[in-house]
Amino acid sequence: MSDSYQVLARKYRPQTFQDLLGQDVLVETLKNAIEKKRIPHAILLTGVRGIGKTTTARIISRALNCVGKDGKGSETIHPCGDCQPCVDILNERHLDVIEMDAASRTSVDDIRRVIEAAYYKPSSARYKIQIIDEVHMLTKQAFNALLKTLEEPPEYTKFIFATTELNRVPDTIISRCVRFDLKRFDINTLKDLLKRTCDQESIKIENDALMVLAQGANGSARDGQSLLERAISLSPGTIMGESVRTMMGLSGQGDILDTLHGILKGETAVVLKKFETLYQNGADPDQVLSSLCDLVHEISCLKISPSFAERTLLSAKELETLKAHAQVLSVPVLTRLWQVLTKGRDDLKNALTPVQAMDMILIRACFLSDLPTAQSVISSLANLKSPIAALSDSAEKKNSELEKIVPKKETLSPPSTIKKIPVQSAPKSFSDLVELFEANKEPLLKYELENHVHLEKYAPDTATFEIISTPDIVDGFQRKLKENLDKWTGLSWSIKVIKRKKTMTSETDEKPIFTLRDQKNKNKFDLMATAKKTLLVKKTLETFEGSELKDVKPLKD
Repeated sequence: MSDSYQVLARKYRPQTFQDLLGQDVLVETLKNAIEKKRIPHAILLTGVRGIGKTTTARIISRALNCVGKDGKGSETIHPCGDCQPCVDILNERHLDVIEMDAASRTSVDDIRRVIEAAYYKPSSARYKIQIIDEVHMLTKQAFNALLKTLEEPPEYTKFIFATTELNRVPDTIISRCVRFDLKRFDINTLKDLLKRTCDQESIKIENDALMVLAQGANGSARDGQSLLERAISLSPGTIMGESVRTMMGLSGQGDILDTLHGILKGETAVVLKKFETLYQNGADPDQVLSSLCDLVHEISCLKISPSFAERTLLSAKELETLKAHAQVLSVPVLTRLWQVLTKGRDDLKNALTPVQAMDMILIRACFLSDLPTAQSVISSLANLKSPIAALSDSAEKKNSELEKIVPKKETLSPPSTIKKIPVQSAPKSFSDLVELFEANKEPLLKYELENHVHLEKYAPDTATFEIISTPDIVDGFQRKLKENLDKWTGLSWSIKVIKRKKTMTSETDEKPIFTLRDQKNKNKFDLMATAKKTLLVKKTLETFEGSELKDVKPLKD
């Protein structure tokens, strides 16, 4: 009777640290820890599926329990693989190396058994190793039960945890472990691994097929070997790139490319007909949208750098088509299309009839392809005669009268530029005086000065000023104002406060008066009113229906 078949992922599982690919940091750290006898009592291995977390845990178990061929060895980074502990651990039958699948044993009772076993001395090994796979699946109560033992385990017990979802592991557990983040395999490493596997199995494979398999594995060695296993079963002879693409469902990318090409040209009828054909052939609407998003992403990346072509799963001919699109399309057009397609996927999930929703999404995408971008509109108006400069000059003229009330030099600076006024001196301007309250952390008084006070007179030489306040001024404002200013400047201030019964800008007032906040807002409103009269802004608002002017700032020299 022949031996039972073993899948490639198990048959070629790494046996030593030298076999581990792409995990140099982990290997170097453990090597130094073993050599210096600083072996952690708990290790946490995290990373995506199929990169060797459980395999690494088993290698660590052998490294800690190997006794060498002569039976006199100690912990080593190079387990011999021939001694009894190495052989038993390799065959998953060692009594002192206990593996637990937390996905199926999640309760606190399961963890209690782990804790009880941890306090029994190993029967034959140097260390008792507790390996808990998918540790994030444990319940909250199970994690809590493990905390004390994990923090202070017996010296002969080591814990090794593995997880694909680190965010679900409590911080109290993570902080008690030495954590290793296992990296995804890059494409070249996966290609080498798959090529070596094919050589060991005496399988012939094209380089193009290796590339597609490596990219389709998405950084996982196990996924890559599983895909290779399918490809071997599919191809009786040499594994060809085209057959691998067909196996992975990539052979229909040409139709998706044609659909994208129609969207970019705004050929709505052609696009709808192409989708109808895809749908009749069994394509799912969401999958079509996902494939379109992938193509837009590929084109955008190719536009930034041609080196991104190394990551694509497309054939050489399809890649050339994407490069041609990347040369023609602008980044704003691509990002706008990306937003429409990704938003369409959300709409598709809530649609009563996905096919109809898909038609509307494609119609929307085709329609948007004809719209100009904001940059193109601005560029078309570039021949206008200094519209922004005219705006700045006009705004400055409009504000000249108000600047007599609150001079331009007294405009409040942003908080990042505020400087503390030195003691024994009066602020040179009223706005500097207001900044003094910001610098000395008196936000309430600063708010009152900005929003409920109009300056009538300010004389820093004599430390006096006169202000008009609104009826809403806070109680005790004048007293608090004087106390703080006297303390901060070392001067005795004379402050006169006139309370108005009406609001600051009432039409019945004898003359209009403004707070610092009023002045700031009026400057903004005048700038916006002036801006709306310029040809540039008018044309822009007319071109983009529903658009609004939110803010305007004058240009500085």
